Amino acid sequence: MTGSCHLTRLQKIGGIKVDRVLVVCPTYSGKDYALEEYLHAYNNFSHKNKHLFMVDNSDNNYIEKLLSLGVDAVHVDILDKRNIEGVLSSAWRLFIKKALSERYDFIFSCEADNINPPETISLLLDFCHRYNAGIVAHDYPDGCCRDFPDDMITGLGCTMIRTCLFSEDVFSDNASIEWNIYLHINKSKFPIIRLSNILKTNHLKNGL
Repeated sequence: MTGSCHLTRLQKIGGIKVDRVLVVCPTYSGKDYALEEYLHAYNNFSHKNKHLFMVDNSDNNYIEKLLSLGVDAVHVDILDKRNIEGVLSSAWRLFIKKALSERYDFIFSCEADNINPPETISLLLDFCHRYNAGIVAHDYPDGCCRDFPDDMITGLGCTMIRTCLFSEDVFSDNASIEWNIYLHINKSKFPIIRLSNILKTNHLKNGL
């Protein structure tokens, strides 16, 4: 059952209440080329009340590297890695469970090869509050938007979502994560906002 939408345990920073944001990232060893820049960007986010949580599905011991760097991460075994939606659904079930159980106000999905500027979290939260949005998604910088409706998110590389709109059983293994989230938020009647060319994001590619 979806939780009620209200502000929860906001941390006071300088006398001001600040949203608790869970930064989530599915990953595997093939994204290791971006890890150093990713963690640097995370640590530079101006929003202070945040926590990074990664879910690794590698066949090797990549999880050990993540943990050695102080990353809050877990490993999941996936039988069929060719089923990318099943892989992502497994990760997102863990993201939702953690966000709900630990009462985070928002989930910020920041993919493992997407490097975002310091103001990213604060800017997306501002749009969420200003328009009472259920989700605010920023398009990838390299124009990889598919032919989705204008009010539909086109990826999860840089996306802020209200935790209270979710339950742990949102995702189907056989449908795209974007479509699952779009349908779920659309049913909630909260606005869906899609941004383009506001943030100077950097979509890293292996070898470049």
